[in-house]
Order: sequence, then C-alpha cells, then structure tokens
Amino acid sequence: CRTPGTMDPPHAQYLAPWVKEHCSDMSENCAKTKCCKDRTTQCYEKFPGVGQCMYKCLKGQRDWSHHRQCASEATSNTSEMCKYDGKTWTCRELGPRTLRPWGWPSMFCLHVMRLHSYEAALVKEQLKKDGRFQGGIFNCDQFAVYAHDTADGTYLGDGPYGPVRTHWFQSAPVWVSKDHTAANTLLFMNMWEAVRWDLQYQCCDWVVKVDPDAVIIPARMRIALSKKMSWLNYIATCKGTLYGAVEAIQRKSLQRYFDNEAKCRSMPWQPWGEDVWISRCLMSLGVLSAFDAGFVADNLCTGANCGNGFSSAFHPFKDVGSWMGCYQQAVR
Repeated sequence: CRTPGTMDPPHAQYLAPWVKEHCSDMSENCAKTKCCKDRTTQCYEKFPGVGQCMYKCLKGQRDWSHHRQCASEATSNTSEMCKYDGKTWTCRELGPRTLRPWGWPSMFCLHVMRLHSYEAALVKEQLKKDGRFQGGIFNCDQFAVYAHDTADGTYLGDGPYGPVRTHWFQSAPVWVSKDHTAANTLLFMNMWEAVRWDLQYQCCDWVVKVDPDAVIIPARMRIALSKKMSWLNYIATCKGTLYGAVEAIQRKSLQRYFDNEAKCRSMPWQPWGEDVWISRCLMSLGVLSAFDAGFVADNLCTGANCGNGFSSAFHPFKDVGSWMGCYQQAVR
C-alpha cells in the first residue's frame, strides 16, 4: 500500500507560445518539427522523412489499437490493417502529443463502470472518437474510469493523452433500497476511497461522477459550474435532490468528506442508494446543495430532451446508437 500524498496530482496544462509558431498544422509535413499546433494531435510518421499531424493514425478504422502494432513493425509492414489513404504508414509517433489546455473551472470527471456489461461499449465507443468529438468525460481536463470487476490497469482504448486504463476498487454487495433502487452505498464508499488514494481529484476545481449511460457536454457543464464557485456546494439536479447519474461536487467539498469520512460511514446508510448517502453526508458536514434544474435532463426525473440547447448532461442512453444520437442532437 502507499500513503496518500506520495504522488503529486496533475497540474493545469497550458500551451507555450512557441507551439503555434514552431509546430506543424494538419496539412504540413511534421517530420522535422515533431510537434503539432492543434490540441490533442500527434505527429505520425508515414515513412522516414514524412509525417502528418493527426488525432489518430488509422483514419476510418474502427479499432484504433492496430496503430501501435503498425508502429512496432515500421516500414517492413505492408498489412492492409496499417494503411491510411491507401498507403502503408509506419504510424511511428514523432515527438509528444499536443496537450489540450485546461479550462476554468477545471473538471475531473470519472466513470464507475462494469467491464462485463453494456457500459463497456459506451465507454470504448467514446475512446474511438478523435479530437473533434466534444462529448463525454474524456473531454474534461482530467478523467478516470473505475471498475471493480476487472484488474487494475485494464486497457480500454486510446484517449486524448494516450492509453486509458481502469482503476480498480473493492467490490461490495448491493441490495434493494427503501426507494426500490440499488442500495449501493457500500460499493461507492469503496469507490470514493480509491479516488482519495489516487489523488487525481486534487487537480481540479470540480469532481464529476458520471454514469456511463449519461451523455455529458463538458463545455456547457463548465459554464454552469463557473456560476457556483463562491461557496462550498454540490449540484442538486432533480426537484432539489441529487440524482446519481451525474454528481458534480466541488473538490473542496469532497475534501471535507475525505477529512470526515468516519462520520459519514457511521450514518444509517444501509437502506439508501449512494446518491442519498453522499448528499446527506455532505449536508451533515456543512456543504450546501446548489439546485440547477437544467443541469441534467433525465428521463427518470422531468425528461431527457437532448436538443433543448442548455442542459449539460442527458440520461439514460444505454446503447451506443442512442448515446451517440443524443450527443449529435445536443451539439447540432
């Protein structure tokens, strides 16, 4: 085991001024500069001396994992799986991937998922998208995926900063709550404990737990959260209560929970779902709820109109087609 604080959390990212002046754009040969102007793009080698800035190496392929094998085989590879625009690419990464500057307020978004369920397909589909895709947790400043049904470090796909792997947390039994929902509080106590030890949450102003079947638009969410920075709070989303599909908690508010965890674990949580528990926990610690009726459009509350033009999230969409359809409608 390790002691919290032995690793530094990520810090805000900003692009140096020389990037725009020195690096290549997506229409230029980047083999010499070995860097790209556009955020989250990478200079990939086509063959020695020629490269291009792209989001991912194999345009049109559904499984982007092939490009790492192509890179290892380099110029000797002539596989159809390693072709781009009809020509064989080495897909060798030249230089670093260009960072995505952080916004304000900064957001650390996380999924809690079961790998052996429909949720895995929803997460992996987002990771197949390139830098033009503006939905989902991988467009937050920092992100993580937690799972209890697979080993720590299970590969899910390549995100904007490289490979995305699961963070493991201890499983726990789940029963039926007094509201006839999942009494999953103990499971989520374990998840929050893993978040605490990982320290990544300390990077950002807000921590946002997002169910995989919830569609989020981080740019809109950032605007909504920027209006609630002046006091310690979390966002209440449905008729004044916190619904578990999307839980936005100020980092300082979450830290208050971590500093007083024993008090919240001593509450009579057994009949509750995790959203009831965490909201009552935070309120008992002096953290206020900030009600935002439009923050999440939820079919389990007042309806999920993906085209309403203002909500930051929509729920639930349990298959890839409906999830992506909602996203397209939201950003149209």
